[in-house]
Amino acid sequence: MRTVPTVSALFGAAVALASATAGADTTLCVGDIAGLRTALQAWTGAPAGVFTIAVMRGTLAVDNAAGATLGQFPSNSAASLRLLGGYGPGCAERQLDPRTTIIDGRNEFGAKLQLIGVRGDVLIEGLSFTRLSDGVEVVHDGSVAASGHRLRVAHSRIVGNDTTRGSGIAYTLRLWGVGAGSGAEVAVENSLIANNVNLGFGLTSVLTTGSGGRIVLTGSTIARNRVDVGAAGLRLQTFEAPGIGYVVTNVIAWGNGTPGVSYDIDVSNAQTPPLTHTLAGAIDGAIVPTTTNLATDPRFLSATGNFRLSPTSPALDAGDATQPTLPAGDLDGGPRVAGAAPDLGAYESTPGDRIFYADLGG
Repeated sequence: MRTVPTVSALFGAAVALASATAGADTTLCVGDIAGLRTALQAWTGAPAGVFTIAVMRGTLAVDNAAGATLGQFPSNSAASLRLLGGYGPGCAERQLDPRTTIIDGRNEFGAKLQLIGVRGDVLIEGLSFTRLSDGVEVVHDGSVAASGHRLRVAHSRIVGNDTTRGSGIAYTLRLWGVGAGSGAEVAVENSLIANNVNLGFGLTSVLTTGSGGRIVLTGSTIARNRVDVGAAGLRLQTFEAPGIGYVVTNVIAWGNGTPGVSYDIDVSNAQTPPLTHTLAGAIDGAIVPTTTNLATDPRFLSATGNFRLSPTSPALDAGDATQPTLPAGDLDGGPRVAGAAPDLGAYESTPGDRIFYADLGG
């Protein structure tokens, strides 16, 4: 793998990339919004291979007035992208904890991460996205076959984003895996989507695939997102129907929208998917019947901001330890299985946690 030093100026990444041979893998290390933007621009024209952007720990803040912008990146490249947070100085080491690497849009108008025309795999891992006024989107090129490609958000936090502060016509999170009559794998794994605001057009967060593709939603919490009447905290949908696969398990979707008029998960355009070991309030659409799901208050430590589980939560040890994408750690970096089975949602509660919070009164 070709490793390039820290990128912080406009031409740093471009010069480094120009010297890479066709088809070579490339790694760039960035520590601010300018460097991130430059690296993403370099990816859009990179030769085929794996293009890794390693993001150093800290807060990368958008500041439109200072030229520190983050927006749309149309790709003309078949290079796969790995956007990875948690790196130390010089990207010499990594700690996988999304709380340490924050992309902060500061509610600036048009602040977004929008990767469009994707023609390979995309992995976003170990990052927090907050106060982006136009959200996070990964959109596959519709003219290129999506089959075999993977668009994934893993071990990340998408929290406190408000699309009413931007164009107003934006998704909180959108993974679009449809291309040339086929579908990619679109996945959210071990992640938190919470306290976002998406009002006006019912766009919310959406995972979409096409024929032969797969939707994966595992070990994640979708909670307390403000959405329109009839909308949901997260929508799963498919196009070009044949051969869709699903892995939806160990999930909590609770407290999204207004009770009675909004939903926690919308599967009405998802061909009756099998949801297992999932705690969800209101579901729009039909799912495969199962005895492993719950529809009761998950009893978070705080209903407004701390989405870890209290000692009395019904989601404790209610997960499936056999699910194929079960990671070694939870969103905080602790062990993913600390009891008889994994907990539902993004956070695992250890026996010590349960005793500690019980002593504090739950």
